[in-house]
Amino acid sequence: MRDIRSIMKNLSAPAIHLKHTSDPSLSHLGGLPRLADGVSWPMRNGKRMGFLARLSLAELQAAPEGLLIGLAEQLR
Repeated sequence: MRDIRSIMKNLSAPAIHLKHTSDPSLSHLGGLPRLADGVSWPMRNGKRMGFLARLSLAELQAAPEGLLIGLAEQLR
């Protein structure tokens, strides 16, 4: 019988676990982008481009050790 770790390694993929919080943050997913006054949202073929997320790199860098395994270390 194969070791479960070797089986899981073949099935694993990079992922981010998101957790809802009421803490204030500069980062957010979806909704509308927060743009400075006078900045227009990019357009393509006459349509507004989609907005996925705004990530504060300062918040990611300040995350507790282990919270963003791999990502935080690359930012440091």
